[in-house]
Amino acid sequence: MEKFCRLVYEDGKIVSYGPSALSADINQIIEEDKKYGTFKPRNGKYFTFRVLDVNDKEIDDKFVNRAELLSFQEYTKRFNFEVRKALPGEYADFRTIFRTPENDERKEMTNGTIMYHFFPISDYNNPNRGLCVVNPNFYYTSHGDSLPMYILDPDHYTKDDKVSRGPTIDYDAVTRHERGHGFGLPHDPSPNTTMSTPYPSIREFLDERTIFRMIKKYALKKIQKMSQFTRFLKYIWYRSERY
Repeated sequence: MEKFCRLVYEDGKIVSYGPSALSADINQIIEEDKKYGTFKPRNGKYFTFRVLDVNDKEIDDKFVNRAELLSFQEYTKRFNFEVRKALPGEYADFRTIFRTPENDERKEMTNGTIMYHFFPISDYNNPNRGLCVVNPNFYYTSHGDSLPMYILDPDHYTKDDKVSRGPTIDYDAVTRHERGHGFGLPHDPSPNTTMSTPYPSIREFLDERTIFRMIKKYALKKIQKMSQFTRFLKYIWYRSERY
């Protein structure tokens, strides 16, 4: 049976449902990681990705495209693989699609579901391979803070409305968390990691435990100069906090 992680908003909280390691011991987690396998690019050289809107068209939203690209870069700058945006008509190993509960072909999307992501699937013809399904009915930002409703939904609210603020979802944090599932990592019982659950304890940027787990699956990429690596991390932080 195919496994996937589901991120749900219920009772004012965000909860992540899906396979979790049975112990916080890092060595035991690494052993459990092996159950979920690794994800391999179809072309044998590099992964490709595509982001589609509810009409199955390439999404042109700058915020979403930026968040998806930075999500992959968090992984590619450290581990021994590459990810590139799929060309028109090219097969995409990773697909992020936006689906409402009404038009989700898999019938897995509910009103409370924020997104769900499948674990590695080896069959290239399986339509769920590398799939992440996102609910467009939530408000997404790069920080997850509440914002005035007249900013979030200007078509229905003004500055004078009593409902002054609404919750948002940190798209950067949740996509990096879900991407970890896509690469074959179950939840980490320890707090403050990329793969932690529940949502408030998810760390946006890759932590030492998650990096160590990924190294065991995909090997560490050789960095020519540590100064270049450090500058890149500062750039990622800058872009994330200032959008």
